[in-house]
Amino acid sequence: MEIHPPILVIEDDPIIARSLSRALQVIGRRSELVSSCAEVSRLVGRYSGAIIDLHLPDGNGLAAFRQLAERGLIASAVFFSATTDEEEVRQARALGVYVPKASGVFAAVSALLQTQARKSDPPESETRASTPRLPAVESAPRDSSRLKK
Repeated sequence: MEIHPPILVIEDDPIIARSLSRALQVIGRRSELVSSCAEVSRLVGRYSGAIIDLHLPDGNGLAAFRQLAERGLIASAVFFSATTDEEEVRQARALGVYVPKASGVFAAVSALLQTQARKSDPPESETRASTPRLPAVESAPRDSSRLKK
């Protein structure tokens, strides 16, 4: 069984944070919850991905993601927000995947899993279909008289 690093949930609404954590638990994934940029700055663990709210009480989820990425703690994120600001949505899409909160917690979890699946798929050049095949080698029939008895 492969053990994944936890998924980071950055969400200041405790009900939504618990819902995301439970949805991840249902699919067998661990999560770590934080609710502010101050907590993000103290993180030291590595995460397999994140679900991030854009509006936090002490800052912006986009900045939190950039900080985590610069520190090498995270590579992919789903921004899960109720924002109506088109510029924020554009920036979120430039950094990861944007899922409106109206779509629900399972949509955010599903988007994160799809993002992770795409990142873990080998590039086309490494797939079996594109790997050149070596010519078949014909083997001579075995001479059973040469086997040790």
